[in-house]
Amino acid sequence: MSERHCPACGAVFGDDRLFCGVCGALLAEGDHGPVLGGYEILERIAEGGMGAVHRARRTADGAIAAVKLMKGAEGARALLRFAREARTLQRLDHPGIVRLIEVLPHPHTPGLVMELLTGCTLKDLLRARGRLEAEEAAWVGLRVLDALAHAHAQGIVHRDLKPSNVFLTDNGVLKLLDFGLAKAPGDRDLTHTGVALGAFLYTPPEQIRGERPSPATDLYAFGCVLFEMLAGRPPFVPESGGDFALMEMHLHSPPPRLADLAPGVPARLAALVEALLAKDPGARPATGAVSGMLREAVPSPRPPALPEGVRHPSELLSSTQDPREQTGSRTEELAPGTLYWTLTDALHRPAPPARLLLDPPALAKDALARAREWAASVPKPPAALGALWKRSATEPVPAQALADALGEAPESERAMRDLARAWGVERLPLPAAVARIGAPNVLDLLLVQAMLPPAPPGRAAALRAVALHLLAIGWLARALAGAGAAVNEGAAGALGLAHDLGKLPIVALADDGDWEGMQARMLRESGLAAEWETFGFSHLDLGMLVAVGADAPQPARRWLFYHHHPEAVPVGSWPVEAQPLLLLVHVAHLVLQELVAEGKPPFDRLAASPWARRRRPHRPDHERLLRHPLALPLSDARFHAGLVQDAARVLARADEALRV
Repeated sequence: MSERHCPACGAVFGDDRLFCGVCGALLAEGDHGPVLGGYEILERIAEGGMGAVHRARRTADGAIAAVKLMKGAEGARALLRFAREARTLQRLDHPGIVRLIEVLPHPHTPGLVMELLTGCTLKDLLRARGRLEAEEAAWVGLRVLDALAHAHAQGIVHRDLKPSNVFLTDNGVLKLLDFGLAKAPGDRDLTHTGVALGAFLYTPPEQIRGERPSPATDLYAFGCVLFEMLAGRPPFVPESGGDFALMEMHLHSPPPRLADLAPGVPARLAALVEALLAKDPGARPATGAVSGMLREAVPSPRPPALPEGVRHPSELLSSTQDPREQTGSRTEELAPGTLYWTLTDALHRPAPPARLLLDPPALAKDALARAREWAASVPKPPAALGALWKRSATEPVPAQALADALGEAPESERAMRDLARAWGVERLPLPAAVARIGAPNVLDLLLVQAMLPPAPPGRAAALRAVALHLLAIGWLARALAGAGAAVNEGAAGALGLAHDLGKLPIVALADDGDWEGMQARMLRESGLAAEWETFGFSHLDLGMLVAVGADAPQPARRWLFYHHHPEAVPVGSWPVEAQPLLLLVHVAHLVLQELVAEGKPPFDRLAASPWARRRRPHRPDHERLLRHPLALPLSDARFHAGLVQDAARVLARADEALRV
């Protein structure tokens, strides 16, 4: 067997694996991609719920197909789930469902060979169009219902219907994708109780409760998709509280009136959507009846129109051009000591599995209970400081407001005395502290000090490193927001400070075996995957719980779950309104990681965190956002030098304070 090497990290393997056991990248075999079952695996073209979809070439005749691979070492449960998807697709034969060509067996990485589709998802179309006309939504809806009716007739429930799983081909055919979560009669449950955090926009109440799925389960999700096509937004979008608030809305809140969001929608169509979104599955109409009701409500359906200037749906797919392959005016930006150099250096590093971000595993009941207990162990900041924290997300923090908050919080007065002792002065008036590191940074430092749980033996350095990381990302994000455009400095600082709050209880409460086990797993897989394998949840789940419990500012509560998206997920899959903010916090991480890797004080202190051992990757499809609307000074070496100098000064002061 020929030797295979990893183009990302350089590891070499002599066995039959397809993905690197160190970083998870697709291996190379000689001068071509690995071969599985007569198919050469080429570039990745999409990320599914359980694996990556690659373009592949059949070695016998050069035919091109799509191969879905179960990426990485997923374990017996995932292998069974993957085999079930293969059986499900073998039972389905419908022009509106993606066609399975063959199954490629493999002990670790089986593959499903499917027809290669050219076009875009309904999610891409809605992003470009905003909303559809009633006739266009009906055309899409009738074809989705036809495909669902075929699956339901075989006893199969899709369980994951959403716009990204509805595909519009360039030749005018609609296809239903991704039956990875589908369930047929006799299939045992291969998921944990409940459903995955981060995937609740289209999830029926009964699925949240962990009840047995039925065709009505798909019809609720279809109602959510139909609502979004007509209104330009899903029916349930919480203002704060993240996915936990979203679950509560699906379970208990009535959907908004379509007539208020889309006044031109026919009354019969609005009534149908309302019926589909009934909380009780028994109150929803049957699949066949829905098709008839939709035809009666919209007698003349028509295919969706493409935006002006777009000839084919495939043109709506996001560009992934690598900035290093571009020519022209970008050359000078590749000089060291600029933001552009930092970003380019991070291109194509190993990324966490996108499925953990788009469709993460479900929380088992016992894991959810433990996550809530751990999150509750993180101390809440004093009320006065907490109120000022929320205020700081929308407006600058005046020194007087900080002084007033300290006067109402005796705990913070003690913290100020600790600051004085740490900084080697007998007394530290607030104006002196503000003069040294700025009012927002003083507030951040006091908040982090207030929320630090006690460190167990041997982990004080790790806990301090996580705290310093929070402070550094908060400061860098604010500084980048101030230098660019489109992102409020307060919102950037709020998300930066809160983004990794979930790591605090992991450091403080994990028992020694789990703590060592998590770190061992981090040597061969991403931090998120290691957390899931060890605890049954990730620091994202914990962070959401901590942020809600601490009543953190709205940007932190709402977008904390998505802060790893820039590492592995195309921009089009991020929440649209948060794209600039998430990318800005991502850039702050890349700058900080570069400084930590250099090993100079005070940034060397952050290396005590086990999460600091892996460096974030950067994706080439971020280029458009970086230049507009963010307008960051990518090629300004003086700005980069000043950013590093100020970060070192603030972090050194914070390190002194946290040691006390």
